[in-house]
Amino acid sequence: MSMSQDDGEAGVATKPINIVESVPELRAQVAAWRAGGERVSLVPTMGALHRGHLDLVRGGNERADRTVVSIFVNPKQFAPHEDFGRYPRDLDGDMEKLCQAGADLVWTPNSQDMYPDGFATRIVPEGAAEGLETDFRPHFFGGVTTVCCKLFSSATPDVAMAEERQNAPALFKTVSDLAVKALASGGSVSVSALEETARVSLLDAGFDKVDYVALRDAVSLKDWRHDQPGRVLAAAWMGKTRLIDNVAVAAGQ
Repeated sequence: MSMSQDDGEAGVATKPINIVESVPELRAQVAAWRAGGERVSLVPTMGALHRGHLDLVRGGNERADRTVVSIFVNPKQFAPHEDFGRYPRDLDGDMEKLCQAGADLVWTPNSQDMYPDGFATRIVPEGAAEGLETDFRPHFFGGVTTVCCKLFSSATPDVAMAEERQNAPALFKTVSDLAVKALASGGSVSVSALEETARVSLLDAGFDKVDYVALRDAVSLKDWRHDQPGRVLAAAWMGKTRLIDNVAVAAGQ
């Protein structure tokens, strides 16, 4: 199946774009491009595309000769109480946007393609992946790492443009402020006090609930020491949307 438009937004040129569903179709097309000496980029998405996704497509075009966009709403990322069925889907709208952004191929596998009967192999993140996010969404990291492994092994890209995290200005500002205060304090203010101040700031900024604001060691994600590089990590809810962000904290003198 292919789709094209005569003209894009504000006269921007567009080109035909094909859709494939199965892994064999995808691999055949990628192999044909490679046989011609072309590099391939992959932009993995769950659809409902916005400008950030399209910027990634354009970035893929700059780094490779061909860009594949996968659209797959991954059921393994949703817990039983989370509404997988209500996740936004707009394939026709996504296709129009991808035509304008210059993608070469859209891969739209279904759940049976990705998780066939008898599927049993999963990736289980451990170590630094444990705690914080897993305290609130224990299913999430495993679902993401498993589907990413399947997407990358199927498309075998030369370049991968991973989807940018969602953020809100207040969330980024709060975690950035915490990072500055932590460094400026020279260890004189407790980490728990800094975290609580940031939590209150998020609630004051209009967030409905804060899952965590944590200042951790940048490498191990364990307790932070002032003379070591750190990371501020946060997850908070604005209505039904859960936003996450993180910023670096330099090592103190």
